[in-house]
Amino acid sequence: MKKLFFLLAAMLVCCSLFADPDCKINGLYYNLNTSDKTAQVTNKNGGGQIGSQKDYAGDMVIPSTILYDEETYTVTSIGECAFINSSITSITIPASVTTIGSEAFYDCSKLTSITIPASVTTIGSFAFCYCSGLTSVTIPNSVTTIGDWAFYGCCSGLTSITIPNSVTTIGYGVFKDCRGLTSITSEAINPPTCGDDCFFEVDKSIPLYVPAESVEAYRDAEGWQDFTNILPITAEEVEVTEPETEPTNNSVVISWPSVAAGETYTIEIRKGEELICTLVFNANGQLMSINFAAPARGGEHSSRYATATATGWTYTITGLEVGTEYTYTIVAKDNSDKTLYSETGSFKTTKITTSVENMDSQKSQVESQKVIRDGILYIRRNGKTYDAQGRKL
Repeated sequence: MKKLFFLLAAMLVCCSLFADPDCKINGLYYNLNTSDKTAQVTNKNGGGQIGSQKDYAGDMVIPSTILYDEETYTVTSIGECAFINSSITSITIPASVTTIGSEAFYDCSKLTSITIPASVTTIGSFAFCYCSGLTSVTIPNSVTTIGDWAFYGCCSGLTSITIPNSVTTIGYGVFKDCRGLTSITSEAINPPTCGDDCFFEVDKSIPLYVPAESVEAYRDAEGWQDFTNILPITAEEVEVTEPETEPTNNSVVISWPSVAAGETYTIEIRKGEELICTLVFNANGQLMSINFAAPARGGEHSSRYATATATGWTYTITGLEVGTEYTYTIVAKDNSDKTLYSETGSFKTTKITTSVENMDSQKSQVESQKVIRDGILYIRRNGKTYDAQGRKL
């Protein structure tokens, strides 16, 4: 009966008048904003009519951009009721999305896990209500508001949840009836404001992990004070994965972990003692700055955002020399500029053999010079310039 009540409540919202979607690309429907070139994921009725998303099923991947009518649109939101009552089993949300609308995944009972990228700032009401198959929910450090009833009725499947330090407000009944929770971690130093029945029917004896300096504040805070086992977050609760590198001939893909309370991530690349470049990302994976230290060096950034992964971020850095040893340093800091994490490693770019280098022996005796500009290899020989395939430029 309670589920029917909330289903009817959702219908009252979702069955309001919606225009037809503007386009369908690779199985997903979109509403387009032609003025700022942004796109919103919707369903075939533009967000209207509950139960109309039967063509959404299985594993879904939302792209960060789409091309429509020779225009590029950035996907910035998942609209209200977009996947409501659908049969999706997983969803990949790009770092371009900032908003997850009301009822977006309402009653998606086959959805087992969700990772919300660090670009998202708002999760709408009823967003994951009655997603009874959810076992894992990861919210990165950017969400400030979790709307009313967002995870209501996720029942026994959802066993743990981590609330990042960016959250300031948790709405009414957000985790109501999530009776399978065995632990909760709240990284916010100041206890978020909780709406009525936020943790109704959640076992209050389960561990509630909070920042060490905030234990007493949570014990006194409305909505949190009913928990009887409030414990400080220890190192074990914030362990991070090791960074990885995948070098090519003149670039490297660096993957690094997200860190609890991390606000900035700085990556430095060095060749011996020489600083090659410095990149700074914020907690949303946005590239804040890129600086190639030596004027003779240079490289194009592949995107203004790093790509979110299950454990952190990945990004491609170009403009490197072939067959060369490099070291990297990754430093994560909080909003007070305190270092939370630091890791140093090394990699070597691969050596390539060009068509120019395979010229006959007479030509190979001519003095040549390799030049990398904007991440592209050129060969200068006998006053002429060739590309890596030996084509004269």
